[in-house]
Amino acid sequence: MRKKMIAQPRAEFDLIRHYLYLAERNPPQANQFWTEVHAAMKRIGDHPRRGTSLAHPRFPDQELRFIRPTGFPKYLLIYQVTDDCSFLLRILHGSQNLDTELRPE
Repeated sequence: MRKKMIAQPRAEFDLIRHYLYLAERNPPQANQFWTEVHAAMKRIGDHPRRGTSLAHPRFPDQELRFIRPTGFPKYLLIYQVTDDCSFLLRILHGSQNLDTELRPE
């Protein structure tokens, strides 16, 4: 059963930031990134628990998972699964520090 997938504002900002970075260097790759991130979001909505579990000490009571967009192995879509829906929290590049980027604002 498909669940609702909600992208948090920070994740939307991440997507735009990564897209613009890629677009400066390789516009077709940036467009492919955009497409693959949206495809990954659909996969999360279709099968929320399909992603790899992500245990994080700052979120001990939350079910965090990640999935990589096809063709972009250095990027992670980090999301939270609840009974009702999934929340896309962040889209991070492997060069970013996970602990720093997941800290509450």
